[in-house]
Amino acid sequence: MSPEDRTRLPFDTAAIDWETYMAEVHLPALRRVVSVPRPARTIAARVRTPQLAEGPPAIAFFDVEGVVLDATIVHAYAWLRTRDMPHPDRELWLLGLGARATAFRAKDRVSRAAFNRDFYQRYANLPAQELRDQAADSLSDLILPRMHHAAVRRIRQHRARGDRVVLLTGALDFLVEPLEHLADELIAARLVERVGRFTGELAEPPLTADGRASLAARLAADYDVDLADCFAYGDSLGDLPMLELVGHPHPINPDFRLSREARRRRWPVETWSTERAAI
Repeated sequence: MSPEDRTRLPFDTAAIDWETYMAEVHLPALRRVVSVPRPARTIAARVRTPQLAEGPPAIAFFDVEGVVLDATIVHAYAWLRTRDMPHPDRELWLLGLGARATAFRAKDRVSRAAFNRDFYQRYANLPAQELRDQAADSLSDLILPRMHHAAVRRIRQHRARGDRVVLLTGALDFLVEPLEHLADELIAARLVERVGRFTGELAEPPLTADGRASLAARLAADYDVDLADCFAYGDSLGDLPMLELVGHPHPINPDFRLSREARRRRWPVETWSTERAAI
């Protein structure tokens, strides 16, 4: 310290009564502040799973990205393309993809369906069977580490009460195939294949925000279920039409725009996260 600071802020350790300080100040403060943390599993075990609304068996619609998985179609593509790369090449490739993240988010906010259609052009001319073979490891490498276990528990609740569970995803069918056992129906994207290679074109148009609502209405009619008895789980404003349609909307980890709508409509908002424990 400068001489001026030493004069202005005098501090002499020899002037401190250390015995009094330790016994009457330091240790009592530690006893007030420090507590022994409980193991994560003990805390998790005490969290009660919210009870579902009563009513007749119906349909529960789950958006996969952001609700069932903490992942997007970009994560899946990056995993596929880099899993066999040497470490330095992988890091450089991911940096290049990450540099486009802002542009990806901007396009997604304008139209998720248009973004998906545009992004899947990156699969053009890639070997179809080779990617399907690589996807055989997607359960352990891609899906389980990003799984929201609260989603699995909620799905099991719906199955137990007799609901039909429908998973809606913009991800490619062969990548999310391990999720099929969770649901009665998994609606995913499919790429057109020619001469053993993907063209980058989607076999069916990607589901728009209104398209998901229309699909939910059609399935409810097909199974003679009242939409007022149905459930929907979404994380973004693109899920709003589907959430508005059903009697039991559940925003999960909502983005800012959906969170604002949920507060305005007094919908119950939940936060789901990944866990280290196995399913």
